Amino acid sequence: MSPATATKEEVTRRLDDWAQRLRALYAQVDEWRRELLPDSRLRIHDEPHSEPFLRAQGIKSYPIPHCTIEAPGRKIEIDPRDLWVIGAQSRLVLMVDRPENNYMIVDLAREEGMESEWQYLDVSAKDFHRPFNRDNFRKLLK
Repeated sequence: MSPATATKEEVTRRLDDWAQRLRALYAQVDEWRRELLPDSRLRIHDEPHSEPFLRAQGIKSYPIPHCTIEAPGRKIEIDPRDLWVIGAQSRLVLMVDRPENNYMIVDLAREEGMESEWQYLDVSAKDFHRPFNRDNFRKLLK
């Protein structure tokens, strides 16, 4: 679906799908967190999301879930940034402890409705596309 030609109903459906994908991702991250950071807590909270394509359809903002993990001396945030991304279903920012520890997470599912294929990108590395899974999440926490 092209955001330029999408109807308001299609945009809303895509936003609902994105929120559902994010909640599924956060459930997976919560499993990893319980194992890797047992003294932490996870908080999922909705924040208003807005993009030019939403405003063009008369949608000022839309509640999208964000994820924060807090542990003694640690803070990890997953911040959804863009739904419409060329070559991906969406783009998130993952910050681990410090602003300079930022990574990008993208959903490479080929099309809406397919199972998510989350990958994280470490733009400082030469091979920056990596699967976003438990083992790599553990490495990011070190």
